[in-house]
Amino acid sequence: KQGQQSAIASFNLYPRNSDDIDADIKTMDNVLSVLSGEPQNAEIAHELVERLGNDPEVWLKEYWRLTA
Repeated sequence: KQGQQSAIASFNLYPRNSDDIDADIKTMDNVLSVLSGEPQNAEIAHELVERLGNDPEVWLKEYWRLTA
C-alpha cells in the first residue's frame, strides 16, 4: 500500500521441485524480493532496467545477486 493506493497479487506457490524444498524456498524468496517494495531494492531494479532493458530474463539474475 502506498498512500491511498494498494495492489493485490495472486501467486501459485505450489512447489516446483517437490524433491528439493530448499530450491522451492529460494525461488519464493527471489519472487518476494522483487515485490517487497523496499526503496533500495526498487532503486536497484530501476537502475538495472535502465541499463539492461525491460526484459526480466536479462536483469533478474543480477537483481537477485545484488539484493541477496
